[in-house]
Amino acid sequence: MDTMEEPMAVAAENSTIISGPVAGTASDEEELMDEELAALQQEVLDAKLSKVEHVPTHTPATPINEGLPPTKAPVDDDDEAELRKLQDEMAM
Repeated sequence: MDTMEEPMAVAAENSTIISGPVAGTASDEEELMDEELAALQQEVLDAKLSKVEHVPTHTPATPINEGLPPTKAPVDDDDEAELRKLQDEMAM
């Protein structure tokens, strides 16, 4: 029985190696590089934000609607206009 266990263990090990990914380390390295890049970008952002003295909180001096064209009343649909005309005629 002992003579059969060793070849079966080797066969099981070979089967797990064969069924595993061929280039598994490349994706791990890529993930590590992505994480490192994200950490460096966060450090740069933190450095920029630490230099900001205060956030401006003033409001604009002009009204919000100034400079915008006046809004027109919504144009009635033809069906609605016809309905009103009929209602006016029926009211007479």
